[in-house]
Parts: sequence; structure tokens; C-alpha cells
Amino acid sequence: MSHCQRLCLSARFVLPVSSPVIENGFVLIEGNKIKEVGQRRELKKQPGLINVDCGDVVLLPGLVNSHSHLDYTSIARKIPPTTDFVSWIKSIIELKKTAIDYEKSWLNGATMLKNSGVTSVADIESVPSLLPRIFESTPLRMISFIEVIGLTQDWNNDVLNIIEKLHTCNLTNKKIGISPHTLYSTIPAILKETLKLAREYALPVSIHLAESEEEFLMFKNCSGPLYNWLKEKGRNMEDCGYGSPMKTFFNNYSPPQGVLVAHANYLDDDDITVLRTNEANIVHCPSSFEYFGHKMFRFDELIKAGINVCLGTDSLASAKMEENVVLDMFYEMRLFSKRLINPEVIVKMATVNGAKALGYEGKCGSLNPDAFADLICIPYDGKQSDVYDAVIHHKGDVLFSLIDGKFVYGTEDYRKILNDVTQ
Repeated sequence: MSHCQRLCLSARFVLPVSSPVIENGFVLIEGNKIKEVGQRRELKKQPGLINVDCGDVVLLPGLVNSHSHLDYTSIARKIPPTTDFVSWIKSIIELKKTAIDYEKSWLNGATMLKNSGVTSVADIESVPSLLPRIFESTPLRMISFIEVIGLTQDWNNDVLNIIEKLHTCNLTNKKIGISPHTLYSTIPAILKETLKLAREYALPVSIHLAESEEEFLMFKNCSGPLYNWLKEKGRNMEDCGYGSPMKTFFNNYSPPQGVLVAHANYLDDDDITVLRTNEANIVHCPSSFEYFGHKMFRFDELIKAGINVCLGTDSLASAKMEENVVLDMFYEMRLFSKRLINPEVIVKMATVNGAKALGYEGKCGSLNPDAFADLICIPYDGKQSDVYDAVIHHKGDVLFSLIDGKFVYGTEDYRKILNDVTQ
């Protein structure tokens, strides 16, 4: 879309998420931002406005995937579902020794997300050397959290140098973050150095915490299969026995406020207070949760405490053995709807809540003036009262997707209409 052009998309329903559903609505886009949202009858005639009637559809903000591992996409269906978390870790380690084409895997995962309506993603990067060149291959708005792993003092800290270099790059709609992988795979000295770098460069932080019962037992009780295995591998276990993973991380390392915590499946009662005090964001990954057969996710208590909870896909390394398994946030929403019946809350977890967690509050995950023009379109000709439910139960690719006001994916019909006018 040229700087002087403005595009108005109208639809049977517009779902801003941050405000009520609009029947017979429109979204006015100017450049890469949303200018106005409202009912068609309220739209004033304006010279030079390009009008596109999208028909019986829902226009809604692009989905926000708050936790993903794109470079593990090719590992889909390699490891059968298991409740033995340690054996799964061992399987991942062995698979990573094989000839994995990480670039192809990353790109395939990014394409899956784009086609299925994701416009923003938080990705954990285990092969940071692919960046930033690979960024040019996807239009996704992205925070790449560079993964840091170190089980012993004798480790290669090149990854910290890579982070310093990437931080200085001028990246269009891409940001760099840092991710100490977990408490058990990042020993205290390395974790402290990682968080020091995060504070120095004001980098967002993501970490896997309290994902498994084995991790919980390791840190709280100095026991369990994970504790025993890592001790045998030579990890110093002196940081264990001081409380739950949550208390160990937040009380001992003083991370920045607003950390993105992936999973949080196993919590002590007072862990919720710790999370609230540190303004942590929780990312729940329903398909991964189901794959491992974890116990009850304490969603109601987290929400009651005022903690921001969002959704992610995790990786296809922890996906069921379905024939056409893909990274799909609509699928994650449907899975979570088995445990939470309020579709509006679930859609917010995949949009506005995710945007808040990624530092894009008011800019992504909702259709409002001055937000980025990141929006998607799905078919729907039902009742206004069922729009949220229709979003959750949408299957397959979206009809079209815009990022920064530009057409990035869609059916041939919409491509013909939108591609030229948005470039």
C-alpha cells in the first residue's frame, strides 16, 4: 500500500477483541496502522479510499503465538506421546545429533503459523546463527528469544556474543530476546550472566518453568528421575532443595519484571503470589500439556490473581502422532475449550493477552486505532452472539492475512483483490 493510499475492509462481522463484536463493520487502514474501526453506516465518504467488501466473514486481529520452537518443526511425529519427561528429553538430545535441516524446519514452521492466522510469534531460537538472514524469509512479527543452555561451568558462551551482535541489527518488525532454557539446564552462574545481559540491553526474557513434575521434584525435594539423571551427568545440584522452580527462579535471580514463563504446570499455592509480584506472563500450550498428560493447569487461580495468561503452540516435538500435525493456534484454542467453556476468554488469550506478554499491548492482538494493521479473515455467516465460538472452531487456513497492512497470505480470490492495493 503506497503511503497516500487508504484501504477500507468491510465485513459481516468485525471482532476487535478489545471491544464488542461489530455487525456490518469496517476496518480503515492507513499505511501500516489501523485508522478507524466501526459500523459501515458510520463511515464517512472520503476521496481516494479503496473499499473492499469481504462478505460473510469475520475480520479479527492476527493471532499471537506466545511460545514456539520453529526449528523443531521437522521433528513432528518422531517421539510418541509419553508421561516420562526425562526419556523425552533424552530423545530430543539424540534427534539433535542427527542431520536436521534447521533452516528448512524453521521456515516450514513459520509458514504454518502465517497460513493459519498467526501474525506475531515469540520463538525460542536454538540455532541463532540462522538469524538475522532468515528473518527476511517471513513477514511474521517476531520476538526471537535466543536460547542459552549450560549444564556445567565449562560451556561455550558464544551465544551471548551472538545476542550482543543481533541486538545492534536494524530488524524490521523483528526483536531479539533472551531465553535461559530452564533452571535445570542453565546452572546458576550461567543464568546470572544471561539475566545480566538481559538487563544491560533491556531484552525481553522467556524461560521454561515448572513444566514437569520431575522438574518440580528436583528443585523442591532434591529427588526424582530428572534430579538423578542430571546428577549422574555431572551437574552441580547445590541449587536444588530451596523451594519450587518458581520460587527458586524469582527469589534467587531477581529477573526483570514481565518475564514470559512457558508452561507453569506444577505450582505451589504461594507460587501464584510470586508470579503476580513479578508481573510474570504465563504461556499455556494445550497440545503439549495433553501430549505429556500433565495434571490440572491452575488457570482459574492464575486469572483470579490477575496474572496474564496467554497461549502458545510449543513445538511439534511434543505433538500427537496425527497424520497432518501442524502448528495451529486455532487448534490450541479448541483443545483448551475442552477445559474452559468461555470462548471469549480463550480468544483473548490468543490475541490481546499474548500481545501484552510480548510488549505489544494496544499495538497487536486487537483492532483499534493506532494498532498495527495485523488482521485475519475467516468465513462466517451465523449469529453475532456466536462469533467468538466460531473463531475457536475455525479449521484450516484463514481466508487472508495482513501484516503491517500488507497482504501476506490468502485464497486466490482475495489475493487478486488485496495483493496489489496493499503493497
